[in-house]
Amino acid sequence: MSDNGSTAMARTEARGVPERRGTFELRGVYCLCCANAVERALREQPHITDVRLDWKNDVVHVGYDPAGISPKDIEEVITQTGCDCTPIEAGDERHEAVALPERRMQHLGHGVDAQPIAMGTKHDRMQYEMPATSADHGDHMGHDMSDPGMAAAMERDMRNKFFIALLLTIPTVLYSPLGMNMLGLRLPTFGLGENVIMLLLSTPVAISTLIFRVRRRSEW
Repeated sequence: MSDNGSTAMARTEARGVPERRGTFELRGVYCLCCANAVERALREQPHITDVRLDWKNDVVHVGYDPAGISPKDIEEVITQTGCDCTPIEAGDERHEAVALPERRMQHLGHGVDAQPIAMGTKHDRMQYEMPATSADHGDHMGHDMSDPGMAAAMERDMRNKFFIALLLTIPTVLYSPLGMNMLGLRLPTFGLGENVIMLLLSTPVAISTLIFRVRRRSEW
């Protein structure tokens, strides 16, 4: 918990005012930096005592001092980051709080930049972006596709993977019955047989795919 949160909780306990908790559903969390920006903005508020953000499910749980800040104020803090939110309170009519048009359009631009990398997921965005840059969320200017360093690192990574997969795929197809029948080729087997050669060529591809999936699962 931040120093602000500890101070707010101490003041709340001193006055005998019970801490309240609210849950807000988030929209527009395109990457981990977006989640961090929301969490950081909330923790900076002196009357917020606790922040627990579940970025995978786009939900943030907030503990706050009701004498110093209201749910409406919390919604405003969230929307200032560019994300929209909907409070989830039992018995209350659901409504959506949206960012100001200019801020929202800026944030949507970041989301558009993220799509070619993320392929619709936040996890691939983390894989390519976070190890390659030390970008701060800010106004999303530090880690969008206009960053030459990030774009070059991503391009280099994808190009290397493509050529490695291509070099292994071409001979695998040529040694397969489909390749031999369609092209009429008979490549040397070096005494191993076609099936063994295809196994040796396809194993690195399968292992690299497994490693990639395990890495993604560990980030979830």
